[in-house]
Amino acid sequence: ACMPLLPFRGPSQRGARGQVGEEQPQQSHDPATAACSAALSAKAGCRRFASARSGFLVCVSLTLAFYVGTEVAYGGLIYSYATDAVGLHETTSRMLNSVFWGALAAGRLVAIPISLFISPRTMLTMNLALMLTATALFEVAPLSPAVLWLSTVLLGMGMAPVF
Repeated sequence: ACMPLLPFRGPSQRGARGQVGEEQPQQSHDPATAACSAALSAKAGCRRFASARSGFLVCVSLTLAFYVGTEVAYGGLIYSYATDAVGLHETTSRMLNSVFWGALAAGRLVAIPISLFISPRTMLTMNLALMLTATALFEVAPLSPAVLWLSTVLLGMGMAPVF
């Protein structure tokens, strides 16, 4: 709610340079005016970086949305896929689902000490590589129970440290 305080100078009044009608801001020694001017210039400086911050926030939001969607979808649908498409027994399909969530938990536990020695960028790159490997294995042999087990463990371990 800070407004710059500029004095009104009508056409009949002379400005600081003596020209009729020229409006010159008057320097004020009032602390409230100085604080408002500082706040306005800081706000203008922040606008320059607003688009960069907005772009970053959009990227992070989309990444987390896709990550959470993938995690929940895989954890929720792996049982049905293993039972219906691959033909695993219901008990084995339940075990596969549990292995996914267990690998996710174990991956988060293992990521804690690893994060002390490598940078976040390196860790995220390794996780992405692990997830892509799991996806590629799954795409190569989608109906193989052994590949399904392996890709489920790799996907759970790869997704774990992301969020």
